[in-house]
Amino acid sequence: MRAERQPQRARVASQIPAEQGSEHSPAAQPADALEATDDLLAARRPALQLSSSAAGLAAWAIHAFYQGDACAASATLCSPMRVLPTRLEGLVVIEPAAHADARGFFVETYRHEWHGDIGMAPEQAFVQDNHSRSTRGVVRGMHFQVGAGVAKLVRCARGSILDVAVDLRRGSPTYGEWEGVKLDEESLRELYVPVGFAHGFCVHSDVADVIYKQTGYYDGAVERGIAWNDPDVGVEWGLAEDELTVSERDALAPRLSEIGDELPFEWQP
Repeated sequence: MRAERQPQRARVASQIPAEQGSEHSPAAQPADALEATDDLLAARRPALQLSSSAAGLAAWAIHAFYQGDACAASATLCSPMRVLPTRLEGLVVIEPAAHADARGFFVETYRHEWHGDIGMAPEQAFVQDNHSRSTRGVVRGMHFQVGAGVAKLVRCARGSILDVAVDLRRGSPTYGEWEGVKLDEESLRELYVPVGFAHGFCVHSDVADVIYKQTGYYDGAVERGIAWNDPDVGVEWGLAEDELTVSERDALAPRLSEIGDELPFEWQP
């Protein structure tokens, strides 16, 4: 039996002074605040003004080029895409192949032919792409969709996040358990979250751009969520509680135990 945990507490976006903006309303954040964030990040980058991951790959490529290893310089990390299983069956990490040279890098972040490798049916299709920008300490989650459900392919194109999934499949040996994966612009890793999982993330960098594909169109009628700080689930977000900020919607989400009997997802061995 799990020990009773006290729920974590975080600032609710509506309680933050207006000049700090709202984590779920980009328009509420002053343009000069975004520019200041961009300036801060730019100051930390090399003179080439590449992202940190591009700069790292490019530096290696330049070194290899001047050492006479032109082949290696043009094919950094060009091994095939790798799929890494997680502790929760069905949830997988993708490591796409990146190709770098002195200019930067190129990476394919999705191919339909990957479906079989990550456990998607060939006929299943991603139909919508989403892009969110959040500042340090923002927690978005834990969200899922009822009905047919929605699968997601998540990556962090800028900054760093802890990406989290919770198993909601009734009958699963890992029901109610969570897994966290670091996604960032350095590793270029992605997380495939199949139907039957709640999903959310916490921003660990000053700012993060999260981009994800999903297999269903947004429909408010099927949107659901569980508490980001459900003590029975016990997600460890990796930051101090007083650094975390959530939306009003997420702050009011129920615990998993309150909606478990209503979940439409069943584990298929």
